[in-house]
Amino acid sequence: MNNRNQEKLLAVLNCDDLKSCNYMTDTMIDGMFSIIRNCHPRGSKTEALADAKILMQMFFLKCLSFKHLLDGVGYEQRIGNESSTLPPIIDHPTLFSLVRSLYEAFCTFELLYILPNSEEKRLILYDLFKMQGLNERQGYYHCLGREKQKETEKHDIELYGQEIRNTNLYKTLTAENKNSLENHIKNCYYRITIDSYNSIRKFYWENYGLLGIKKEVFEDLYSYLSLNSHPSFLSVLQFRNAFEITKPENINLACSATRYATAIMSFYIADFCKCFPETEEVTNDWDDMKKFFISFYNECYRTHNDILEP
Repeated sequence: MNNRNQEKLLAVLNCDDLKSCNYMTDTMIDGMFSIIRNCHPRGSKTEALADAKILMQMFFLKCLSFKHLLDGVGYEQRIGNESSTLPPIIDHPTLFSLVRSLYEAFCTFELLYILPNSEEKRLILYDLFKMQGLNERQGYYHCLGREKQKETEKHDIELYGQEIRNTNLYKTLTAENKNSLENHIKNCYYRITIDSYNSIRKFYWENYGLLGIKKEVFEDLYSYLSLNSHPSFLSVLQFRNAFEITKPENINLACSATRYATAIMSFYIADFCKCFPETEEVTNDWDDMKKFFISFYNECYRTHNDILEP
């Protein structure tokens, strides 16, 4: 490959312009869609595995929303025979909100299906995941007059907690780790890790290293995404100058958001394929360029590499 072609390739991988952003996003989305079409929740061996596929579908829809936002949003107001028009512009704060949501979805998949190195650990994490969801819904049922369903789900929460306590792993934990896990059961909180020594640790969004992501790549990413999406004074300052005609900074911000979004998409695709080996039949049919682009971020940005061989 000559230098000129190398420069073009790097510009696409780096999402240097909107055309490159759209190309990389389309590549990731097309790969995900081919996996989803051939990896349906129905027929899964367990409820947890079925939900893993549903989580991928939810992630895919977020990616589609991101893709459509890259095309810009506009508005036309008609009053009588007159109209006022806002031409399509890229809403970069919402793009960053979506990237943060993509990252949180990726973290959830990792916590439930990739980081646990045994079936009992996956069971514990998945039960805590269900407990947290059902517990968060408890407060709404009184307003809706659905006391019966509230009691049913409260009972389910207790059953999941007991299922965790019945595992061999729980019974062999040290007193310190057992107390820690009991607190998470009591508080219905799933964002934890259980390492190879069975130590219980709370997971934070900034724990990039646990996800196999090189620190220098995503350092302070979560704060950066929040800064660009929250309605803070700093985001007001940024928005104020984002749509200058001569220098539209929102385009640069959109490229920055896409850079992180496509990396997260590729991480999710690689780890989903690791979780479901049957997807190999699908990925083998991808052309070499698609394999290269989806593997690139995993090869360059992660400490453990998941490469799709051309």
